[in-house]
Amino acid sequence: MTAFESREKDRAALIETVKEWGYFDSVFRDQSPLLEGRRLLDIGMGGGPLSIAAIELAGCAEYVGVDPMIGRATVRNPRADTDPTQPTYCPFPYSPADIMRLYPNIHLYSGLLEEVKEKVRGHRVDMAYMASVTEHLQQLPTVFETIWECLEPGGHIWFTHHGYHSWTGHHRYPRIVKDWNREDPEHNAVTDWKHLEPDHPSYLDSNFNRVRLADFQALVEKYFDIVSWRYWFDAAERLTPEIRQRYKKYTLEELLGRTATVVARRRDRPLDTDLSKIPFFQPAETYLQDIDHSGDSLEKYALCGSIFFASPNRICSHSDNDMAAAKVFALLKPNDRIRLAKGLIVSEFTADQIVLPEGGTPSVFVREPISETVFNTSRTDWALIAIQKRRGGHAEEWEVL
Repeated sequence: MTAFESREKDRAALIETVKEWGYFDSVFRDQSPLLEGRRLLDIGMGGGPLSIAAIELAGCAEYVGVDPMIGRATVRNPRADTDPTQPTYCPFPYSPADIMRLYPNIHLYSGLLEEVKEKVRGHRVDMAYMASVTEHLQQLPTVFETIWECLEPGGHIWFTHHGYHSWTGHHRYPRIVKDWNREDPEHNAVTDWKHLEPDHPSYLDSNFNRVRLADFQALVEKYFDIVSWRYWFDAAERLTPEIRQRYKKYTLEELLGRTATVVARRRDRPLDTDLSKIPFFQPAETYLQDIDHSGDSLEKYALCGSIFFASPNRICSHSDNDMAAAKVFALLKPNDRIRLAKGLIVSEFTADQIVLPEGGTPSVFVREPISETVFNTSRTDWALIAIQKRRGGHAEEWEVL
């Protein structure tokens, strides 16, 4: 057996192990349209196995991972998400050195990004990536400034932010309203925004920065031009008038926006925005307490939804925000146009048939075929961002949702 054949055999064994552990069911599963060919900087990515999914699933040309967990005796065990008998962390059969030996285009650095930034800059990364990391960072301004320094001109950043002020911002169970067991005391201890109380155990947990959303957006905009900032909304039905009044200093985006998915482009120069007075880590309870958002309307959230491609010409509503995309579907007639977006990709389609079955899956059949590449690699979590009604042969202005 040649050295090449031996390495390919070892690679195949590594890939199979990563699959068995569940790392191929990661956020990289349908990200190839965004990441293919990119030199990726992945921040807070764990102990190393996730890098294989980035290369093999998403098609990254090069992968640079940074995390203090790299090199530790155990890594996160995704199998624990579905099997309660599995430990959350346990030893992985391959070390970071093993992974880098088998994949010369993978580079793993243990530590904080600001500590290893000179090594990272040597890889000329053009995409930065953070999945469910930003809500935990204690030095948000330092991290975003360092990402800006590490990215090549014209590079992009993709991240998800799980806001602390949302219904599930406590990061405990239940994670969604429909999984709430009213008989479970541990569930009841966190539901309906109880974690926003200053005496709640989660409130001063240093694992959460509790950054206010507008402050966070200002920080991102200082270094990046935002392409899209999209929310997954949840728990509107639980936001009673009494709860809304109690937490009136928080915006509806904060209380209902379970997760924000953001894509942004690196600025050539940072803005001159002065952020020195903003508390990015655990602001005091009195911070912005005199602002009242309780009169903000829920109306705009009724049409915030996401869709997925069910077949080469069928688009369906995801179940987030009470099947909100279905509410948009109900506005459509044949010949209307819809605009969809995911990451940096924007697509338009012409509605041919709208199907809104009672108790079934709301669907729109479109005339243009959905790209085979998109259908096979990136079917889910698209945003329905605009509609253009066409009545009597006349096309109206695009209505942004």
